[in-house]
Amino acid sequence: MALWIGALAAAAIGGALVVGGVLWQVNAHTPAAAALALDAAVSPVDAGASDAVAPAVAVTATAALPPPVTAADAALHVIADPAELRVWANTRVRLSVQTDVPFERFVWHFEDGSEPVAGAVLEHVFAESVRDRHVTVEAMRRGQPTEVATLRLPVERLAVLAADGEARAEAERLPKTDGTRLLLAGGLIDDALATRLTAVAADIQAQVLVATGDEASAQALAQAIDNGALTVALLHWPRQLQGDAPPLALLRNPGDALTPIRRGDRDLGAWSIGDVGLAAVDTRGETLAEAELKRLHDVLQWTSAYRVSLLLSARPLTQTRDAELIADRAYRIYEYALRHQVAAVLSASGVFYDGRFGGVRVIGIGEAQTSCCVRPLGQDACQQPSLSVLDVPAQGPPRLHVLVGDGFETALARHALPAEVGKIRR
Repeated sequence: MALWIGALAAAAIGGALVVGGVLWQVNAHTPAAAALALDAAVSPVDAGASDAVAPAVAVTATAALPPPVTAADAALHVIADPAELRVWANTRVRLSVQTDVPFERFVWHFEDGSEPVAGAVLEHVFAESVRDRHVTVEAMRRGQPTEVATLRLPVERLAVLAADGEARAEAERLPKTDGTRLLLAGGLIDDALATRLTAVAADIQAQVLVATGDEASAQALAQAIDNGALTVALLHWPRQLQGDAPPLALLRNPGDALTPIRRGDRDLGAWSIGDVGLAAVDTRGETLAEAELKRLHDVLQWTSAYRVSLLLSARPLTQTRDAELIADRAYRIYEYALRHQVAAVLSASGVFYDGRFGGVRVIGIGEAQTSCCVRPLGQDACQQPSLSVLDVPAQGPPRLHVLVGDGFETALARHALPAEVGKIRR
């Protein structure tokens, strides 16, 4: 018996075929029957071309549903090209599915606020981010449960390269400055060192002294400044925060040299002096918590309004030998600093250097009193005790000077500072 589809309407209803008003059941396991059952309603056949019609299909009581998906062929994989997202840049990703099952419909969910999209192959633009994203696809076919697959698209992790070479310790005189001068002292400070620091601050006419020691060190330094009747402001920048202590605390402010930066009536824990904004980030965690990322975003939005914005990070953005290796938080700090056009990220990592980490300038302030050998990655010589001076001129970028010697009277030549202790490619 031949099956003819002509001018009369033909339609597939579930596993049944209606031809000329007669309901037929077709064998779903016969390829021609399956194709006919799916296409009869949408693919009319010319009645005049009856000789080209396929032979008749045996009529059985079998329903025309797809065979069930077995465990062997149920695998559903998402293919993404590229497989990772660029940091702080839009990324166009081509998405497709890999499966041995003839699914009839795919619906994609991007978890970035966009609407679901249907299709087997498509492209989606992920907005700039420093967060990993997830893509979920639902695969559907009639009469079968929906299969779901998810793929994580990580934000690219850019390789860190160590720098080679040793620095030569040539000396020069510390020049005068026509802008803002900050004196930075890393490490613990005892009474004798506090006295020497006050003498250096007075000699170089520093406007702000930033110390990273513990609370007792900071208070001893404040007392020494009071005893010397100096007009230098004092900021405490502790490496290890306690409780709810701010990451950058004002201990002394003669003449109101430093002005707190506020958002409305909320204190952001940041300070300004002239056209320089100073902010600090809490780096106690291996990864920065959402609350700290939000606070960092808020404070950098305000400090970036100043001509020069400086970010103080107790942990380094670069690798150091015999010390801490780079962690996830370094990337987060780097991305936020890059985003908000921070002039330099200063770290109290124990070594001094003046280099770059990708698109951001990074500065290590060294230690005023060392208890062990400290050295940047790629160098063998131990660094001597030092103070750092950061000059912010009326025009141009900040300039770093490193003071060494028994009385910190000698400034290392610019080319004598380690220029790279680590870098990333962008």
